[in-house]
Amino acid sequence: MELSRILKLECIEQVDKKYNKNEILHHISELAANSINNKKISASTIEKKFWEREKLGSTAIAPEIAIPHCRLKNLDNFIMGIITSKNGIKFDSIDNKPTKVIIFILAPEGASTEMIRLLAGISQYLRSKDNISKILNAPTPEAIRQTFLNHTKVNDEPKQLKSHMLINVIIQDENIFDPILEIFTESENTNLVLLDAENAAEYLYHMPLFSSFLENSKEKYCRLISATVETGIADQICKQLDLIINNQPQHSGLLYYTQHIARLNGALQI
Repeated sequence: MELSRILKLECIEQVDKKYNKNEILHHISELAANSINNKKISASTIEKKFWEREKLGSTAIAPEIAIPHCRLKNLDNFIMGIITSKNGIKFDSIDNKPTKVIIFILAPEGASTEMIRLLAGISQYLRSKDNISKILNAPTPEAIRQTFLNHTKVNDEPKQLKSHMLINVIIQDENIFDPILEIFTESENTNLVLLDAENAAEYLYHMPLFSSFLENSKEKYCRLISATVETGIADQICKQLDLIINNQPQHSGLLYYTQHIARLNGALQI
């Protein structure tokens, strides 16, 4: 998707008013509704969808940042907007501090995979305090828009790829699962599945020959990430995995392997 098409200038504002969460969600719902030509989608419908998502957990996911989002019937394309407030907005953030940058997203109802890609790209951009500062200090809405577009990379439409690789990652440490999953969700043209697995010790412990050598009290966590990726980015992904492995005590609890794929067709929904 092209961010330049979905990030609407009329949905970018620098606000001085001290909004609370109710007020700002109402305000951005009106901004979004005014940018949509479809009369079936009203501001009240958008606001209701925003609140349905907020009830699952606040979208103020990081210091100073919130990404309220929702999916809508009858919406043809994504719509994005940015609200900045140097004074801050009370948005039920995890650190109870004011939110200064709000990026809101409206997605077509059936676009779950594209939505996840978009959220991953925005989240990566907002991890940088320098990027947040640039948005807050941009002098105009036009400058905010250009700053964001210049520094944000979100996956484009899938390309016709000549070759692919399969990367399987076996994880026995729950603490490193999320960082590893992020590596794949932020990568282009990736299909992945997650599987719960069993450590071999679960079976060996019940065999008399081995039971005295095994501790049944050990953690039973074990998951498998199986992902198809384009060959061009496989090396980059493996290097990121190598860094995590090298930081593991005795390099244990994490293993990956790769295979070349002779033929691949289709795509998976996340």
